[in-house]
Amino acid sequence: MYRKYEVHSGDRLIGSRTANTAQAALFDYVRSLGCQDEEVMKLAPDVISWRGAVYRAVQVSSEPNASDTSG
Repeated sequence: MYRKYEVHSGDRLIGSRTANTAQAALFDYVRSLGCQDEEVMKLAPDVISWRGAVYRAVQVSSEPNASDTSG
């Protein structure tokens, strides 16, 4: 089920993504910046680090995204 996540760096909101999990949203965001998967350090299910920056995903709502077609 896809959900909307906000991507934060520190206290700043830096983006949003729709994904199955918080970690998938984070990886999608840093890949859009040119990051390779092997450059990422997973710190928690909703936190990663890349090049010294720490990124955190926060689920916006518990409602499934309207684009979810899984029944």
